[in-house]
Amino acid sequence: MIDKEVLNQCGDFILKEGRLLEKELYKHFFIEDNTQNVLQALLKYQNEDGGFGHGLEPDALLPLSSPFQTTVALAHLKDLDKQEEALIIIEQAIHYLESQYNKKRHGWFALPKEVNEYPHTIWWEFDEKKQMTAIDEHYGNPTAEVIAYLVRYKQYVRTLDVDDLVNYMLEYIENIELFQCEHELYCFIALYHELDGHLKERLKKQLSKAVHQLVEYNQVKWKTEYVPTPLSFVKHPTMIYFGIDKTQIDFNLDYLVQELTENHKITPSWGSNFYEGNFKKSFSDWIAIQTLETLIILKNFNRI
Repeated sequence: MIDKEVLNQCGDFILKEGRLLEKELYKHFFIEDNTQNVLQALLKYQNEDGGFGHGLEPDALLPLSSPFQTTVALAHLKDLDKQEEALIIIEQAIHYLESQYNKKRHGWFALPKEVNEYPHTIWWEFDEKKQMTAIDEHYGNPTAEVIAYLVRYKQYVRTLDVDDLVNYMLEYIENIELFQCEHELYCFIALYHELDGHLKERLKKQLSKAVHQLVEYNQVKWKTEYVPTPLSFVKHPTMIYFGIDKTQIDFNLDYLVQELTENHKITPSWGSNFYEGNFKKSFSDWIAIQTLETLIILKNFNRI
Protein backbone atom coordinates (compact mmCIF):
# COMPACT_ATOMS: atom_id res chain seq x y z
CA MET A 1 0.00 0.00 0.00
CA ILE A 2 1.24 3.49 -0.89
CA ASP A 3 0.71 5.86 2.03
CA LYS A 4 -0.04 9.55 1.73
CA GLU A 5 3.56 10.60 2.34
CA VAL A 6 4.91 8.45 -0.50
CA LEU A 7 2.11 9.61 -2.81
CA ASN A 8 2.97 13.23 -2.07
CA GLN A 9 6.67 12.59 -2.71
CA CYS A 10 5.87 10.97 -6.06
CA GLY A 11 3.51 13.82 -6.84
CA ASP A 12 6.13 16.40 -5.96
CA PHE A 13 8.49 14.77 -8.46
CA ILE A 14 5.88 14.86 -11.23
CA LEU A 15 4.91 18.45 -10.46
CA LYS A 16 8.55 19.52 -10.49
CA GLU A 17 10.01 17.46 -13.34
CA GLY A 18 7.04 16.49 -15.52
CA ARG A 19 5.61 18.24 -18.54
CA LEU A 20 2.49 20.36 -18.17
CA LEU A 21 0.35 17.43 -19.36
CA GLU A 22 1.62 15.05 -16.68
CA LYS A 23 1.29 17.76 -14.03
CA GLU A 24 -2.34 18.37 -14.94
CA LEU A 25 -3.08 14.64 -15.17
CA TYR A 26 -1.60 14.09 -11.71
CA LYS A 27 -3.79 16.86 -10.31
CA HIS A 28 -6.78 15.40 -12.15
CA PHE A 29 -6.38 11.92 -10.68
CA PHE A 30 -5.08 12.74 -7.21
CA ILE A 31 -5.99 16.30 -6.21
CA GLU A 32 -9.11 17.66 -7.93
CA ASP A 33 -11.12 17.40 -11.13
CA ASN A 34 -9.39 19.72 -13.59
CA THR A 35 -10.61 18.31 -16.88
CA GLN A 36 -10.41 21.66 -18.62
CA ASN A 37 -6.75 22.05 -17.71
CA VAL A 38 -5.96 18.56 -19.00
CA LEU A 39 -7.68 19.36 -22.29
CA GLN A 40 -5.77 22.61 -22.62
CA ALA A 41 -2.50 20.77 -22.00
CA LEU A 42 -3.38 18.20 -24.68
CA LEU A 43 -4.29 20.92 -27.17
CA LYS A 44 -0.66 22.07 -27.16
CA TYR A 45 0.14 18.88 -29.10
CA GLN A 46 -2.68 19.14 -31.66
CA ASN A 47 -2.17 20.49 -35.16
CA GLU A 48 -4.60 22.24 -37.50
CA ASP A 49 -5.21 18.98 -39.37
CA GLY A 50 -6.77 17.52 -36.21
CA GLY A 51 -3.91 15.10 -35.56
CA PHE A 52 -1.35 15.21 -32.79
CA GLY A 53 2.44 15.52 -32.81
CA HIS A 54 5.05 17.71 -31.11
CA GLY A 55 6.50 14.84 -29.11
CA LEU A 56 3.36 13.90 -27.19
CA GLU A 57 5.04 10.52 -26.85
CA PRO A 58 8.55 11.85 -26.16
CA ASP A 59 10.55 9.31 -28.17
CA ALA A 60 9.78 11.19 -31.39
CA LEU A 61 9.80 15.00 -31.36
CA LEU A 62 8.40 15.43 -34.87
CA PRO A 63 5.99 18.41 -34.75
CA LEU A 64 3.88 17.07 -37.63
CA SER A 65 0.82 14.98 -36.88
CA SER A 66 1.07 11.20 -37.02
CA PRO A 67 -1.39 8.34 -36.48
CA PHE A 68 0.69 6.99 -33.60
CA GLN A 69 0.84 10.25 -31.66
CA THR A 70 -2.86 10.76 -32.32
CA THR A 71 -3.66 7.42 -30.67
CA VAL A 72 -1.62 8.54 -27.66
CA ALA A 73 -3.83 11.62 -27.43
CA LEU A 74 -7.02 9.61 -27.84
CA ALA A 75 -5.98 7.28 -25.02
CA HIS A 76 -6.22 10.33 -22.74
CA LEU A 77 -9.26 11.85 -24.41
CA LYS A 78 -11.44 8.74 -24.13
CA ASP A 79 -11.33 9.12 -20.34
CA LEU A 80 -12.65 12.67 -20.70
CA ASP A 81 -15.25 12.10 -23.39
CA LYS A 82 -18.20 13.04 -21.22
CA GLN A 83 -17.12 16.63 -21.86
CA GLU A 84 -18.34 18.43 -24.99
CA GLU A 85 -14.95 20.11 -25.41
CA ALA A 86 -13.24 16.71 -25.47
CA LEU A 87 -15.66 15.38 -28.08
CA ILE A 88 -14.86 18.29 -30.39
CA ILE A 89 -11.15 17.42 -30.21
CA ILE A 90 -11.91 13.73 -30.66
CA GLU A 91 -13.99 14.36 -33.78
CA GLN A 92 -11.12 16.34 -35.30
CA ALA A 93 -8.70 13.53 -34.46
CA ILE A 94 -10.96 10.89 -36.03
CA HIS A 95 -11.20 12.89 -39.26
CA TYR A 96 -7.41 13.20 -39.30
CA LEU A 97 -7.01 9.44 -38.88
CA GLU A 98 -9.42 8.83 -41.75
CA SER A 99 -7.27 11.06 -43.95
CA GLN A 100 -4.19 8.99 -43.14
CA TYR A 101 -5.65 5.60 -44.00
CA ASN A 102 -3.44 3.68 -46.42
CA LYS A 103 -5.53 1.48 -48.74
CA LYS A 104 -2.61 -0.69 -49.79
CA ARG A 105 -1.70 -1.42 -46.17
CA HIS A 106 -5.33 -1.73 -45.15
CA GLY A 107 -4.35 0.36 -42.16
CA TRP A 108 -2.01 3.04 -40.89
CA PHE A 109 1.71 3.67 -40.67
CA ALA A 110 2.86 4.99 -37.30
CA LEU A 111 4.97 7.99 -38.33
CA PRO A 112 5.88 9.79 -41.57
CA LYS A 113 9.42 9.92 -42.96
CA GLU A 114 9.90 13.46 -41.60
CA VAL A 115 10.47 11.89 -38.16
CA ASN A 116 14.13 11.51 -39.18
CA GLU A 117 14.54 15.29 -39.28
CA TYR A 118 13.91 15.63 -35.53
CA PRO A 119 15.28 13.97 -32.38
CA HIS A 120 13.98 10.41 -32.05
CA THR A 121 15.00 7.05 -30.65
CA ILE A 122 16.39 4.40 -32.97
CA TRP A 123 13.17 2.39 -33.02
CA TRP A 124 11.41 5.36 -34.60
CA GLU A 125 13.96 5.77 -37.40
CA PHE A 126 12.19 5.81 -40.77
CA ASP A 127 13.74 3.27 -43.15
CA GLU A 128 13.73 4.82 -46.63
CA LYS A 129 14.11 1.42 -48.29
CA LYS A 130 11.22 -0.19 -46.41
CA GLN A 131 9.26 3.07 -46.33
CA MET A 132 8.35 2.61 -42.67
CA THR A 133 9.75 2.49 -39.14
CA ALA A 134 10.71 -0.67 -37.27
CA ILE A 135 7.50 -0.29 -35.26
CA ASP A 136 5.49 -0.75 -38.46
CA GLU A 137 6.93 -4.24 -38.91
CA HIS A 138 4.12 -5.33 -36.58
CA TYR A 139 1.01 -4.36 -38.50
CA GLY A 140 -1.33 -4.07 -35.54
CA ASN A 141 0.67 -1.20 -34.04
CA PRO A 142 -0.93 1.32 -34.31
CA THR A 143 -3.65 0.10 -36.71
CA ALA A 144 -5.56 -2.00 -34.15
CA GLU A 145 -5.68 0.92 -31.72
CA VAL A 146 -6.72 3.35 -34.45
CA ILE A 147 -9.62 1.04 -35.25
CA ALA A 148 -10.49 0.86 -31.55
CA TYR A 149 -11.16 4.59 -31.58
CA LEU A 150 -13.04 4.39 -34.88
CA VAL A 151 -15.33 1.85 -33.21
CA ARG A 152 -15.74 3.94 -30.06
CA TYR A 153 -16.44 7.13 -32.01
CA LYS A 154 -18.15 5.61 -35.02
CA GLN A 155 -20.56 8.55 -35.18
CA TYR A 156 -17.68 10.72 -36.41
CA VAL A 157 -16.41 8.34 -39.11
CA ARG A 158 -17.29 9.61 -42.58
CA THR A 159 -15.36 7.61 -45.18
CA LEU A 160 -14.18 4.27 -43.77
CA ASP A 161 -16.07 1.00 -43.29
CA VAL A 162 -15.39 0.34 -39.62
CA ASP A 163 -16.95 -3.13 -39.59
CA ASP A 164 -14.74 -4.19 -42.49
CA LEU A 165 -11.66 -2.87 -40.70
CA VAL A 166 -12.55 -4.79 -37.53
CA ASN A 167 -13.05 -8.06 -39.40
CA TYR A 168 -9.77 -7.60 -41.24
CA MET A 169 -7.91 -7.10 -37.96
CA LEU A 170 -9.50 -10.15 -36.37
CA GLU A 171 -8.53 -12.30 -39.33
CA TYR A 172 -5.00 -10.93 -39.12
CA ILE A 173 -4.49 -11.76 -35.45
CA GLU A 174 -6.19 -15.15 -35.77
CA ASN A 175 -3.50 -16.16 -38.27
CA ILE A 176 -0.63 -15.43 -35.88
CA GLU A 177 0.84 -18.49 -34.17
CA LEU A 178 3.91 -16.97 -32.53
CA PHE A 179 3.49 -13.51 -31.06
CA GLN A 180 6.57 -11.31 -30.91
CA CYS A 181 5.56 -7.75 -30.01
CA GLU A 182 3.84 -6.73 -26.80
CA HIS A 183 3.16 -3.25 -28.17
CA GLU A 184 1.05 -4.76 -30.92
CA LEU A 185 -0.91 -6.59 -28.22
CA TYR A 186 -1.53 -3.38 -26.31
CA CYS A 187 -3.16 -2.00 -29.45
CA PHE A 188 -5.32 -5.10 -29.80
CA ILE A 189 -6.31 -4.91 -26.14
CA ALA A 190 -7.52 -1.36 -26.79
CA LEU A 191 -9.62 -2.77 -29.64
CA TYR A 192 -10.90 -5.62 -27.46
CA HIS A 193 -12.38 -3.18 -24.96
CA GLU A 194 -14.38 -1.43 -27.69
CA LEU A 195 -15.92 -4.58 -29.19
CA ASP A 196 -19.08 -6.44 -28.22
CA GLY A 197 -20.48 -9.94 -28.43
CA HIS A 198 -18.95 -12.58 -30.66
CA LEU A 199 -16.32 -10.21 -32.04
CA LYS A 200 -15.03 -9.61 -28.53
CA GLU A 201 -14.98 -13.35 -27.83
CA ARG A 202 -13.04 -14.02 -31.03
CA LEU A 203 -10.37 -11.53 -30.04
CA LYS A 204 -10.27 -12.69 -26.41
CA LYS A 205 -9.19 -16.19 -27.45
CA GLN A 206 -6.17 -14.96 -29.40
CA LEU A 207 -5.23 -12.30 -26.86
CA SER A 208 -5.13 -14.85 -24.06
CA LYS A 209 -2.84 -17.00 -26.19
CA ALA A 210 -0.64 -14.01 -27.01
CA VAL A 211 -0.37 -12.76 -23.43
CA HIS A 212 0.58 -16.25 -22.28
CA GLN A 213 3.45 -16.24 -24.78
CA LEU A 214 4.80 -12.79 -23.96
CA VAL A 215 4.13 -11.94 -20.31
CA GLU A 216 7.24 -11.94 -18.12
CA TYR A 217 6.93 -13.12 -14.50
CA ASN A 218 10.60 -12.85 -13.53
CA GLN A 219 10.84 -9.81 -11.25
CA VAL A 220 14.59 -9.49 -11.77
CA LYS A 221 13.96 -8.82 -15.45
CA TRP A 222 11.32 -6.21 -14.62
CA LYS A 223 14.03 -3.96 -13.26
CA THR A 224 16.83 -4.62 -15.72
CA GLU A 225 15.14 -5.42 -19.04
CA TYR A 226 12.38 -3.94 -21.16
CA VAL A 227 9.77 -6.69 -20.77
CA PRO A 228 5.97 -6.80 -20.49
CA THR A 229 4.83 -7.46 -16.92
CA PRO A 230 1.37 -8.70 -15.88
CA LEU A 231 0.25 -5.12 -15.28
CA SER A 232 1.33 -4.16 -18.78
CA PHE A 233 -1.75 -6.07 -19.93
CA VAL A 234 -4.10 -5.62 -16.97
CA LYS A 235 -4.36 -2.04 -15.72
CA HIS A 236 -7.61 -2.24 -13.77
CA PRO A 237 -9.16 -4.99 -11.59
CA THR A 238 -12.37 -4.91 -13.64
CA MET A 239 -10.47 -5.84 -16.81
CA ILE A 240 -10.22 -9.40 -18.05
CA TYR A 241 -6.87 -10.90 -16.99
CA PHE A 242 -6.25 -12.80 -20.26
CA GLY A 243 -5.24 -15.92 -18.33
CA ILE A 244 -2.85 -14.17 -15.93
CA ASP A 245 -3.28 -15.51 -12.40
CA LYS A 246 -4.40 -12.95 -9.83
CA THR A 247 -1.42 -13.92 -7.68
CA GLN A 248 0.91 -12.67 -10.41
CA ILE A 249 -1.01 -9.40 -10.57
CA ASP A 250 -0.59 -9.01 -6.81
CA PHE A 251 3.15 -9.73 -7.04
CA ASN A 252 3.46 -7.05 -9.70
CA LEU A 253 1.51 -4.57 -7.56
CA ASP A 254 3.74 -5.34 -4.58
CA TYR A 255 6.78 -4.71 -6.74
CA LEU A 256 5.51 -1.31 -7.87
CA VAL A 257 4.60 -0.31 -4.32
CA GLN A 258 8.14 -1.16 -3.22
CA GLU A 259 9.69 0.76 -6.13
CA LEU A 260 7.75 3.92 -5.36
CA THR A 261 8.25 3.60 -1.62
CA GLU A 262 12.02 3.37 -2.07
CA ASN A 263 12.58 5.72 -5.01
CA HIS A 264 9.46 7.92 -5.32
CA LYS A 265 9.61 7.51 -9.09
CA ILE A 266 9.79 4.88 -11.82
CA THR A 267 12.83 5.00 -14.08
CA PRO A 268 12.36 3.34 -17.51
CA SER A 269 14.22 0.04 -17.70
CA TRP A 270 15.55 0.76 -21.20
CA GLY A 271 17.88 3.41 -19.80
CA SER A 272 19.01 6.86 -20.87
CA ASN A 273 21.65 5.89 -23.45
CA PHE A 274 19.25 6.53 -26.34
CA TYR A 275 18.86 10.18 -25.36
CA GLU A 276 21.69 12.63 -25.97
CA GLY A 277 22.10 16.38 -26.17
CA ASN A 278 18.83 18.26 -26.52
CA PHE A 279 17.06 14.90 -26.47
CA LYS A 280 17.95 14.21 -22.81
CA LYS A 281 14.80 15.95 -21.61
CA SER A 282 12.73 13.19 -23.19
CA PHE A 283 14.10 10.59 -20.79
CA SER A 284 13.25 12.83 -17.85
CA ASP A 285 9.77 13.18 -19.32
CA TRP A 286 9.49 9.40 -19.45
CA ILE A 287 10.29 9.11 -15.75
CA ALA A 288 7.39 11.42 -14.93
CA ILE A 289 5.09 9.59 -17.37
CA GLN A 290 5.88 6.16 -15.97
CA THR A 291 5.63 7.37 -12.39
CA LEU A 292 2.19 8.79 -13.11
CA GLU A 293 1.04 5.67 -14.96
CA THR A 294 2.17 3.53 -12.03
CA LEU A 295 0.31 5.68 -9.53
CA ILE A 296 -2.87 5.43 -11.59
CA ILE A 297 -2.60 1.62 -11.75
CA LEU A 298 -2.06 1.42 -7.99
CA LYS A 299 -5.07 3.68 -7.47
CA ASN A 300 -7.17 1.43 -9.72
CA PHE A 301 -6.25 -1.58 -7.59
CA ASN A 302 -6.86 0.25 -4.29
CA ARG A 303 -3.18 0.20 -3.38
CA ILE A 304 -3.19 3.92 -2.50
